[in-house]
Amino acid sequence: MTEVLATAEQTRGAFGIWRYEIPPGGGPGSHVHRGEDEFFLVLSGTFDFQLGDGVERAPAGSFVFIPRLAVHTFKNVGLEPGVLIGGVTPAGFEGYFMRWKDADENTLRALETENNMEIVGPPLQ
Repeated sequence: MTEVLATAEQTRGAFGIWRYEIPPGGGPGSHVHRGEDEFFLVLSGTFDFQLGDGVERAPAGSFVFIPRLAVHTFKNVGLEPGVLIGGVTPAGFEGYFMRWKDADENTLRALETENNMEIVGPPLQ
């Protein structure tokens, strides 16, 4: 589940923020954002974050920064759902989450392109 908390319209384009609830084993494919830096605050659970070739464990309370153009992904490695606050600067990418819920594969690819994101590999194993 993803809930957008702050949009480009609300922050004058400065940043966008959302809240993720990620099931055990869940996480996106490896991807890159071409237009914004991304950050995460782990509210609950334990996640592994991959940035380039490195993987770091991030328990609750951890902050993770992903610079634009860096290949990255994450995975909930706990036994319970985990919660992340995610964000981007500048704003805009949060709009992806406002439109992806019931999107088919073609629509998702179009949303990724529209939001300067590219899936470049599988989820973290």
